[in-house]
Amino acid sequence: LNQFRLLQLPHGAGLEAMRIEIRRDHLLEDSFSQVMSMKMGELRRWLRVQFVGESGIDAGGIEREWFALVSKSLLDPQTGLFLIEKDSGAFGINPSSGVA
Repeated sequence: LNQFRLLQLPHGAGLEAMRIEIRRDHLLEDSFSQVMSMKMGELRRWLRVQFVGESGIDAGGIEREWFALVSKSLLDPQTGLFLIEKDSGAFGINPSSGVA
C-alpha cells in the first residue's frame, strides 16, 4: 500500500482527476473499457467515479464503493475469472476463463 502511494500524484498537483462514468448494470464492462483507454500518465491521477443516472459528488465514498463492487464482481464465481481453492479458500486464476 505504501508503494502504491508513491506512484500516485499528490492531490492538487495541477492535474485534473480522471473521471469515469459507470453504469451499474455494466459495471465490469464500463470499468474495464474506461480504465484501459487511459494513458499511462493518466493512471497516476486521482480517480473520480460517477454512476450514470445518480447524483452525487465523489469525495471518496463513491470511489470506495466502485472499488468494492469491482473487486466483488471480479472474484464472484459467476464471473468465472477465478476459482476458490477448497482447502485454503484462496483464489486462483480459472484456466478456463479465456483470460489466463
